[in-house]
Amino acid sequence: ARPVALRGKLVARLMTLSRWKSVRDPAEARIDHESAGVIAKMLFNTYGMINGTHSYLPPALFDRVDPFLPVLRPMLPGGQTVFVARCTMNLLLVAPHSRHVGFLLDAVEAWFGRTMSPELWITAGVGRQVVQWFEACVVEDPGLLEPAHPARARIDWALGRLVAVGVAEAHDLERRVIAAAEAPAVAPVSRKPD
Repeated sequence: ARPVALRGKLVARLMTLSRWKSVRDPAEARIDHESAGVIAKMLFNTYGMINGTHSYLPPALFDRVDPFLPVLRPMLPGGQTVFVARCTMNLLLVAPHSRHVGFLLDAVEAWFGRTMSPELWITAGVGRQVVQWFEACVVEDPGLLEPAHPARARIDWALGRLVAVGVAEAHDLERRVIAAAEAPAVAPVSRKPD
């Protein structure tokens, strides 16, 4: 509980900084070095001017991130959207789990609320990463594609938006989702006793 509370205080403090609040163009990919390092650390990433960002969490420790996600959620719609989105997707792709679908959808909705710019979704590769996350999670939990899934309407909305901004990978996944919805339920075959 203590590390979660501490990170919560750091996130709250970060969101009061003038550099966080004064972002004029959320689709702008450039970010200053000092802000980038702090934002990356809050989202369990490292940042280097040459190497970019990547999550420092190994897959074996990824399950420990769950209590931190509610603390990180307020960061999703703020700051430098492209950078926040990259770091968030780096984190979620360490070990994709369908139980995080709500967090991912909150993120996608927040980012679309800020910008539909191809700079974020195509050039920065965030759209491709979102689709990559969904594809990995569908392997783990095929129920994500089922019409009865509680998040299905939000998933459809997110995929529709990704297709609308031109993320090619989203179109392929959307076709799979539609095919899963149209597939007839297969009844178990009963065998007659010999």
